[in-house]
Amino acid sequence: IQAENWSSVIPSAQSDIGTQSTSDDGGGDNVGWISMGDWMEYTLNIDEAGNYQMNYRVASSGGSSPGFKILLNGTWIDQIVMPNTGGWQNWQTVQGRVLSLDAGQQTLRVEVESSGMNFNWLQLVASDEEADALPVVIPPITASELIGSWQLAPQASALSVISGGGGWSNDLAMV
Repeated sequence: IQAENWSSVIPSAQSDIGTQSTSDDGGGDNVGWISMGDWMEYTLNIDEAGNYQMNYRVASSGGSSPGFKILLNGTWIDQIVMPNTGGWQNWQTVQGRVLSLDAGQQTLRVEVESSGMNFNWLQLVASDEEADALPVVIPPITASELIGSWQLAPQASALSVISGGGGWSNDLAMV
């Protein structure tokens, strides 16, 4: 699936996302000027249910983390940290997870969580490997979970929160 063949793209306010000619094998275009907050969606037609290895063709002049967050039909399925490939047109294939996919039409979304990469293509390769576990979604902390006595750092003069005290302390004075 060529990266520039999205079915939908939403650029962030700071984005100049677009396509450019690529020097990668096979020529054609790649997606460049990718910024945090951009996303691209692709319509996939999976002919046969089964396990598939995800591969991504990327280039980066310095690397980028956390990179791409990949969702399938709204479910987080993969996360790709971009390696430093040594240049905007120095291409490297990054291997993602092995996924179990149902047959039929699917929507794959690439959400950009950090800037600094070019994207040429993604690939689904049928695999006999067992499917990998999906990424773990860590729920956000709520204010009610912060009630109690806890300390932000273990060194002297660190900020502490004291339950019921109605304030904070830096071990030098109570406020």
